[in-house]
Amino acid sequence: MEQGCPAATGNTTSHVRLRRAAGFAVGWAAIAAVAGYLLFMADSRQTVIAGHDATVSPTRDGYATVDLGAYLPNVRYPTDHVLGVDIVVGKTSLGTYQGLLQRYALIGSHPQGEVDKVTRLLTDMLISDAVYGSVIGLAGPLAWIVVGPRRRRELLRSLTPRRIVLATSAVLVAAVVITWAPFVRGSDSTTVAKDSWEPVTSFLPETPIPDEARPLEIQGGLVTSGTQRLIDSAFNAYQTSLTFYDDLTRRAADLTGQLRQPRPDETVALLVADRHDNVGMDPVARAIGDAGGATV
Repeated sequence: MEQGCPAATGNTTSHVRLRRAAGFAVGWAAIAAVAGYLLFMADSRQTVIAGHDATVSPTRDGYATVDLGAYLPNVRYPTDHVLGVDIVVGKTSLGTYQGLLQRYALIGSHPQGEVDKVTRLLTDMLISDAVYGSVIGLAGPLAWIVVGPRRRRELLRSLTPRRIVLATSAVLVAAVVITWAPFVRGSDSTTVAKDSWEPVTSFLPETPIPDEARPLEIQGGLVTSGTQRLIDSAFNAYQTSLTFYDDLTRRAADLTGQLRQPRPDETVALLVADRHDNVGMDPVARAIGDAGGATV
């Protein structure tokens, strides 16, 4: 009797191993993606935003939403991405709403520092949750190996169409519930009416709104005329600080010929002290440093 060709047998074995490895990879990737996504959407980080203790968490609505507490309306701004972020502010050192809104206006006129901080936090959450999801994804291939081919055949023979339909339905329902409402109690959404969002141009029709602030939306509800006056004052401060610091930045750039320039063997460092919330001075300090040849 002739025996099979060793080369053909080897090729068949290689193909089986490749299919098995591909199956493990697909199973791992599917579980890792779902686990990483769910972990990311349920994650949060603590930080300081605009002088507040704040909690930052990702959302799926494409807006950066700031929850300002019970006495000020929430605000949101489009991120131009699928993902958004929810920022819940907590305690702060300021004790008056006027002071708070003035601070918000000042930071809002030059928000890049706060935007970068939130972006770094979201990126950190995404990376760490992707790593955790990758580890969780190993459970699928490991379970496949541990169960073994004999037990898998026994389980396969025990399946009936009714059991398959029930199991598939249960998995789909669980996936929908977890994906669309993770860790949210049903009673909260049924007892509290959802306020509408109003463009800031409609909320303050008589206030000149800069173009970059026009996409801003303010949550409606029980907003008093006093709150509107405070927000109107904040926008006036926003416009004033925007113009003031932009003018300082342009004037600082003209200092190049008036400042001593470093020699080749010298390094100029720029030291900024007592900055606090005065973020409008950041581009001014940068312009002065550039004019003086600062590299540190």
